[in-house]
Amino acid sequence: MKKEVSVSGNTGCEKHDENIIYRDKLLNWRIISENRNILFGISILWIILLHTTNYPSIDKWEGFRENSHLFSLYNLINLGGDGVDIFLFLSGIGLYYSFSRCSDLKLFYQKRLKRVLIPYLIWGGAYWFIRDNIYAQNPGGFFEDLFWVTYWRDKVVTYWYISFILAMYLIYPIIYYMLESRYRNINLVVLLTLALGTIYLVYTGNPELYGNIERSLARIPIFILGCYWGRIVKSGKPMSEGWIIYALLIPWLGGILQYIGRNGGIPWKVTSRLWYGLLAIAICILFSLLFSVVRLTRIRKFLNLSGALSLELYLTHVGLQRLMKLWFPDYKSWGMLKNCIMYFVLVVVLAFILSVLYHYIGERLKEQMHSLKGKKQKR
Repeated sequence: MKKEVSVSGNTGCEKHDENIIYRDKLLNWRIISENRNILFGISILWIILLHTTNYPSIDKWEGFRENSHLFSLYNLINLGGDGVDIFLFLSGIGLYYSFSRCSDLKLFYQKRLKRVLIPYLIWGGAYWFIRDNIYAQNPGGFFEDLFWVTYWRDKVVTYWYISFILAMYLIYPIIYYMLESRYRNINLVVLLTLALGTIYLVYTGNPELYGNIERSLARIPIFILGCYWGRIVKSGKPMSEGWIIYALLIPWLGGILQYIGRNGGIPWKVTSRLWYGLLAIAICILFSLLFSVVRLTRIRKFLNLSGALSLELYLTHVGLQRLMKLWFPDYKSWGMLKNCIMYFVLVVVLAFILSVLYHYIGERLKEQMHSLKGKKQKR
């Protein structure tokens, strides 16, 4: 019997679930669980690359438009927002692992809040304090920024993802029980219909609000699909060859949807996020297969490290990126090389260093707390 590969870690209820028997076959949904950290690593690195385009001279990619191969690379990087959809798909799967082992709501919410809210309050709090109190001279706006009021009202998207994932954690138990019922497939259709209907109503009824929160609202469907796939991945069901065909064909759907949008159909702003969700599933399939058959040891180690630190890397690099723009207000006049040095050295490298330090200190504190707890129990 082969042990299950845990996606979410120990919830406090039990350590392992050893009752899953996987089919000894490569085309099996378990490969997504086995390559989870690699997929998270790909996601966060793709997002980090996407954020290079926030610098004007990098976004122009001086001379790259004249080279078809380099321009294709630019377009690939520009799709980095799909890294968020991969995050959400994997998060839905991971939540299923965690909640199916231990459905204690108190423990479930405690773990989620500790994992996400505490690091956000540290890194996000530091960023917003510097930005609002030192640069913007707006101390009254600190709490509005910190708790995402300005995201909904003014489209301040700096840490929008944290507010969104916390909202998904809050409603996850409802989704879980709906998808674990005997009407699992029907309920999936109901949930997706509600999500898509909400997107449509907000888009048509309040376009301004939709413009502010569309990066959250339009990603609810991929989170729901991740929740649905959790049971499939955990049970180790075989993956049919049709999914490989899907994974290879779905990237081309983006071009078709763009064409429809340009010719009076559904606007690309609405359909792009939905396509990103379908693309996220395809990427998870393709890269899980790749890393299941190819060693690529050094790349695997780097991606695993990036995946393990993905939340910290997100929080640190986003804050540093925006602080660098405040510290160097003339960056818009810089050339591409100088902006690249600023971003990849002062932002990305420093983000990795801070993330590793935070992770190391956190692990040491956990060990000390467990040690103190053990000593008290012995007494």
